[in-house]
Amino acid sequence: MWSILSPTGATLPLADVSVRVRTAGGSGMPPIVASTAPPLVTSTGQRRLTLHLVAQQREAHLAALRSTLIAALNPALTTASSLAYLRYTRAGTTVQLPIQYVGGLEDPPDSNELTLQCIAHDPLWTTTSTTSQPLTVRQTIGSVAHIIQRSAAGVWSAMPGLNSAVAALLVAPDGTLYAGGEFSGRVCRWNSSTASWSTLSGLNGDVRALVLGPDGTLYACRLRFSGVLG
Repeated sequence: MWSILSPTGATLPLADVSVRVRTAGGSGMPPIVASTAPPLVTSTGQRRLTLHLVAQQREAHLAALRSTLIAALNPALTTASSLAYLRYTRAGTTVQLPIQYVGGLEDPPDSNELTLQCIAHDPLWTTTSTTSQPLTVRQTIGSVAHIIQRSAAGVWSAMPGLNSAVAALLVAPDGTLYAGGEFSGRVCRWNSSTASWSTLSGLNGDVRALVLGPDGTLYACRLRFSGVLG
């Protein structure tokens, strides 16, 4: 079922005025453009719709019907901040598209058919309903020292020992965990046997990234220092 939501908030179901939508050109997939950067596909931001309407009433009543539809669209109020909405309902679900009326209804009708032309500045249909899902807290962790770990059983726990922000984590092929950041020492290695961190070297700046070379060399970087750690 098709309907029009006026900028004033009034809803006009087209069936109530004995109008059937024969075709709705431009109402399907919006125009898209490809991009090399995420998101890889985006909409163009605007599209034109042309609705061909069939009036199921006598020709003598068409002038009044055109006036009713124009009043529902209310072009005088249809601006970028006050748009009408084209709505479609099926199986209990209603989707809508913000539209700006641009013409068609002023033209003399061809028998009992009318044309409604509009522009959708936002080309995406949205649902009129909202769905909420409550979130429950499964676990609370206290005294987190910048890194937490999750066990195979799905339990989170804090990894102690670091006294400031962590910017980079790296797991070596042998399973050794390295951390880099703003904490004392800047780069540390996790000792699973003692459950503690050990400093590899005292760098003079915050570490932003860690990379392990093919020969096992560990590299740390930031904007103003360079270093190679073995």
